[in-house]
Amino acid sequence: MNREGSRGFYALALCLSLVLLAVACSSGPAPPAKGSPAWYWQAAGETYGAGDYLKTNDHLESLVKPGNEYAARAQPWRMVLSGGLASGYIELADTAEMGVRANPAAASRLRGQMNLYRKQANAEAVHFAETFLAFQKSRHEGAVPLTFTFPSGSAGAVPELTRLGQGMALSEAEQNSMERRVLGRALVLAAARAVGAGDDVAKGQQAFTGESMAIPKDTFTLAMASKLHELSKLYSRSKADQPERMKLFLQEALNAVKSLPEDDKSKKLVETIEKDLKGLEKTAM
Repeated sequence: MNREGSRGFYALALCLSLVLLAVACSSGPAPPAKGSPAWYWQAAGETYGAGDYLKTNDHLESLVKPGNEYAARAQPWRMVLSGGLASGYIELADTAEMGVRANPAAASRLRGQMNLYRKQANAEAVHFAETFLAFQKSRHEGAVPLTFTFPSGSAGAVPELTRLGQGMALSEAEQNSMERRVLGRALVLAAARAVGAGDDVAKGQQAFTGESMAIPKDTFTLAMASKLHELSKLYSRSKADQPERMKLFLQEALNAVKSLPEDDKSKKLVETIEKDLKGLEKTAM
């Protein structure tokens, strides 16, 4: 081999060595294939960490069906998220409706906001109900895993919300801030209630370790049945006016509570739901 050929050979060998070294250094577990359950689970964690709860809900949708390897972890997570978001949008819609009465001159603008918020509330309420039914069909044994951290947000008052209820106009920045804070407050309350802390956000936050945790199934089921009962009011005559959907929500909530051991809390919730069902039957006559 002549000198030039030798140099070319050694250059090629060096390049190959560098490629092999790069491959060796980058070796490790391959990322999950896009669209696979593992990919959706990873994506849910990333969007949740970034505070994009709506996107997190979208990712979890692919994981909540019974039989999915992530279902036991995805179902509770999605119920807390969709239930909290639905409650937040309901509060925004109801406040916009108050604004209509307070400032009739701005009725058109405020009704537009109210209808949009109710549409968003309906979407999240349906997500919650679908996931709740999947959770019930999965027949979880033992404790319910909560594999997410406590949501960011504050339970404090939102000044812009008060202004909305007074029919006052908000700038785009103020409206965005209001929506973010109202939804954040609804989420922290939903998480606190899920672990049996009621509206005590500090107590609820203490229950989350930042790592995988689990709570008694009966505690979680009672909280989710209570949320389903709460969301049923969205479909009352004075709001979305969908009595059949309201009845479905109430009946599923009642079935879930009656499947639990009876105590003061479950007994009281059964009485409240049955009263609402009777009231619904009367309005249908």
